[in-house]
Amino acid sequence: MGHSDGLPVRSVHIIASCTDGKRRPVSPDLRLGSILQSLPKRLAIWGERLQECGADPVAAVDLYRGQHWAVVRELPAKAAASGYRAHLWVASAGYGLIRADAKIRPYSATFTTSVPDSVWRPTDGHRHAALRAWWGGLQMLPGLAADAPRSLTALAGVAHDTVILVIGSPAYVVAMADDLAGARERLVNPQGLIVVSSRHGSLPKWLGSHVVPSEAPLSRLLGGSRGSLHARTARRILQEAATVPLRADLLIPHYAHIVSEQMSTPPPARSKLSDTGIRRFISEAIATDEGLTCTAALRTLRATGQACEQRRFGCLFAEVTQRVHVP
Repeated sequence: MGHSDGLPVRSVHIIASCTDGKRRPVSPDLRLGSILQSLPKRLAIWGERLQECGADPVAAVDLYRGQHWAVVRELPAKAAASGYRAHLWVASAGYGLIRADAKIRPYSATFTTSVPDSVWRPTDGHRHAALRAWWGGLQMLPGLAADAPRSLTALAGVAHDTVILVIGSPAYVVAMADDLAGARERLVNPQGLIVVSSRHGSLPKWLGSHVVPSEAPLSRLLGGSRGSLHARTARRILQEAATVPLRADLLIPHYAHIVSEQMSTPPPARSKLSDTGIRRFISEAIATDEGLTCTAALRTLRATGQACEQRRFGCLFAEVTQRVHVP
């Protein structure tokens, strides 16, 4: 199989971080905050609970909700349109690296700090080391498909002549740092390791040559909520892949320039929508993200260049959500 110009189709493995929002209820046993032991014991207990919990499993791609995941679901098609054969994976704080079609149980665990189900606790010591240890430990958990790589390093070893596109916040990238280093070592072309995230001081210095900047100024150009920005940046990268190849050394300066341009450009004056237009916007946003909050919806609206006073938006949001949820 090849392009219309006769060139072979390249493959890209898209690894997207999971989301806190789930479409299915989470069992109390599969909330990481319910396990109070030290990190090694916590990991062992967590692995046992993942196997023993009686909740019905669901494909990972169908479990997550929210704008970030709605955009992630589009990415394989965008890659295909640019001539790449895409494989979608999830970087999960509860399961580790899993295929998007892997059957998993609803859970709550995150690499984000200061939330009840955070992987890291102050008693764990150095945060970065604890996150890396947890990610490494997840790779060893039993009970998941043995025919699929359980780490980025293993994935790069199986598909070494490929592109690995990772999408995640700095916390998730920090957790995967050792694994990312292993993947880079195994790729035929290290420039095929591309990480879409914020340039953050917590990231190892060597990752600077792999992180494509996905930062606040891009919201003006790409729209959407701040929480979905990295996914939207990845979508643009894949849409442009036919003209800007999937290579870190080409994408980093390209997107650094775009970020710089957006920073130097005055924000456009916001235009006001009618009540009807705002209701339509809210209805479409809720259809994409059932758990969308009023604050997040207003932030998304304003990111698109539209204006609405907070109290007015809140009244319309309550009106629309009440109508949607009335049987």
